[in-house]
Amino acid sequence: MTFKTTFQAAGLAGLLSAVASGAAWAEGFYLKAYGGASALSDSDITISGLGTDSGVGFGSGTIAGAAGGYAYGGWPVSAELEWTYRTGDSDAGATAGGDFASTALMLNGVWNLGKTGRLTPYVGAGVGVVTEIDFDVPAGAAAGEYSDTGIFAFQAFGGVSYAVTDRFSAFGELRYFDAGSVTLAGPGGATLSADYNTLDVLAGVSFRF
Repeated sequence: MTFKTTFQAAGLAGLLSAVASGAAWAEGFYLKAYGGASALSDSDITISGLGTDSGVGFGSGTIAGAAGGYAYGGWPVSAELEWTYRTGDSDAGATAGGDFASTALMLNGVWNLGKTGRLTPYVGAGVGVVTEIDFDVPAGAAAGEYSDTGIFAFQAFGGVSYAVTDRFSAFGELRYFDAGSVTLAGPGGATLSADYNTLDVLAGVSFRF
């Protein structure tokens, strides 16, 4: 049996197991809040009239957000709408010390992978829009605020939830977020272009109604 076949068989077995335990999945609305660390990936940053800084790194930033969703009883799935804020500081080049921040509105699908006692591992993915993104450059020839709105984004995530009570849970999660290459408008018609994707480590709480 090939690795691919084994992987597919294991995935199908997990799916059938999760569905088979459908009676254990609660139905209803829920709210959750979370926060943690957000790491922007290195990026080339181009500012019109000033050239390109290659491979600019970013210091560890933060992530905070909240979501509301609905869990479908009898199936290990839920859908949710989330709002998230991210920020990170540039380490070098013309934008050194600048704050690269965004807010995003995302629609997520979440799939629970089965329960082990109070623990429930899960995976999910989402699509949505960066409602606002801005890069505040504090000094130098590039100083000013560069911003844009309405940028398509997607994300994928996985984590583990722990049921403290029947309604209250705590969770930890690893998340990848990607808004692609963005071009932001700045002072005097200047533009700033960079990639915007993050790896986030977060923890949060959830309450089911």
